[in-house]
Amino acid sequence: MRVFDDMAALPVFRRPVVTVGSFDGVHRGHRFLLDILRRRAADCGGESVVVTFGDHPRRVLDTGADLRVLTPTAEKAELLSAAGVDNLVVMPFDESVARLSAGEFVRDFLVARLGVHELVVGYNHRLGCGREGDAEVLSGLGERYGFRVFRAPKFEPGCDRSGDHDERISSTAIRNAISRGDTATAERMLGRKL
Repeated sequence: MRVFDDMAALPVFRRPVVTVGSFDGVHRGHRFLLDILRRRAADCGGESVVVTFGDHPRRVLDTGADLRVLTPTAEKAELLSAAGVDNLVVMPFDESVARLSAGEFVRDFLVARLGVHELVVGYNHRLGCGREGDAEVLSGLGERYGFRVFRAPKFEPGCDRSGDHDERISSTAIRNAISRGDTATAERMLGRKL
C-alpha cells in the first residue's frame, strides 16, 4: 500500500475508487466497506483509495477533546494495508478543512486532487461542514463533476454468541466497551485482539 501525506504531491491515480472517513479502529464494519471498495476498484480496473485524517475530526472540532483514538495513524495504515487497500491519503484536518462544505470538499479535493472515478460511502455516511453531504447530496455532486457514488448497504454483523442480532458496531461503541472494561465486546466488534 502506498501512503501519502503531502496533499500537494499526490500522484495521478488510475480510475480511483475512493472512500473517506476516520476509520478509527478499522473495525469489522470498516472492513466490510473496504471489501466493497476493493471490489469496485477491481471491477473498473482502478485503484482503491482511502482518505483519512491526521487527527480525529472530533478532536479538532472540540466535541471530543479528550477522545482516545483506537488506532494511531501508523497502526491504522498497517490495518488498511492488511485489508488490501491500494492507497492511503492522510489528509490534515484543521479548522479550514472543518469549514469546507460538502461541495467544496468534493470539488477542491476529491475531484481536483484525486480525480475521483467513484466514491464509496457507508449507508449513513456524511461529510462536509455540518455533515451536510449525505448520499443524496454526494450523488448530485457526482452528477455535476462526473463520478459515480456507490452507497454501501448497512453492515449486518449477524449473531454473536448470545444470539443478539442488534449489535451496532462503531468506533464509539468500541471505545465505550473498552472504557467499561468489556474487552470481549470490543474485540468482537474489532474482529481482532486488543
